[in-house]
Amino acid sequence: MLLFVMLAGMSLQPGPMAAASRAWVLRSRGDFENMKMEGVALSPDGDVTLSGKATVLADAAQPNLWCLARDPSGTLYAGSGNDGRILRVRPEDGSPSEVIFDSQNLGVQAIAFDSRGRLFAATSPRGGVYLISPEGMSVLIFDPADLYIWALAFDSRDRLYVATGRKGRVFRVDSLAPGAAATIVLDGREDNIRSLAVGSDDAIYAGSDQNGIVYRIAASGKSSVVYDTPMREITALTVMPGPKGTDLIYAAALAPVQRQGRAPGQAAPPGVTRVRVTAEEGNVEGEGQAEEGGERQPTQSRPEGRQAAQESLHG
Repeated sequence: MLLFVMLAGMSLQPGPMAAASRAWVLRSRGDFENMKMEGVALSPDGDVTLSGKATVLADAAQPNLWCLARDPSGTLYAGSGNDGRILRVRPEDGSPSEVIFDSQNLGVQAIAFDSRGRLFAATSPRGGVYLISPEGMSVLIFDPADLYIWALAFDSRDRLYVATGRKGRVFRVDSLAPGAAATIVLDGREDNIRSLAVGSDDAIYAGSDQNGIVYRIAASGKSSVVYDTPMREITALTVMPGPKGTDLIYAAALAPVQRQGRAPGQAAPPGVTRVRVTAEEGNVEGEGQAEEGGERQPTQSRPEGRQAAQESLHG
């Protein structure tokens, strides 16, 4: 419980102008709903503490900033929409942000750096994966047929994993050269694979949209289900080292869904999964069946420019 005391209009001289102090008690978070708060943070229990300082590093003049990543030197890069650009921000020297890449597409949804510090970016819709030089020159590396590219991740061997939609797949690109082919290492039979994170032993964790499943893709390409959440969409994943070489997986999820035989918000019973993994590499049977890992040649025909991308979205 919080007690605030305000002293209002007190006078040291007796007389008709003197005023008494007033006090009131704020007991819950709801008591603060009409207050303007600056420099403080309000906890769910109603406790008020000093908040962290927020500094605006750049004004992108864009309606959305979809992704952030830092290169080895600490320089910050941001992918934007609806103009599909990448901004470079150097907060350490206070220099203004600069646009280093304009994809002519609607959005840059993912940014990743390989072990050499090279910048890779994914554009959507009907986009591709680009290698971008420090001078802003770009080369198309991988051009999947899928409509969206939601996430990128590198393992320790600099193999690039690409999460896509609307078919909900994960590709692995082993050779980062123009026109690269890729292997499908996960086909979840869901709308989208929205997030990727790298774990120990070069395992890749992938979060889906439609059934809210967290998958594990081994370095060999075999995939399995880690957790079948009661949520619809896994929007972000972070993996941290756990005890005895295990991975601790943190997942951000949206929109609880009701499935047959399960009440809203009720998690799947322990040990229950939605797929069955066979011994054949990259093949998952049952719900969420994956295609056998194989080479997929990049699609050559693709709409160019933002106008074409908008047309493709609306039929």
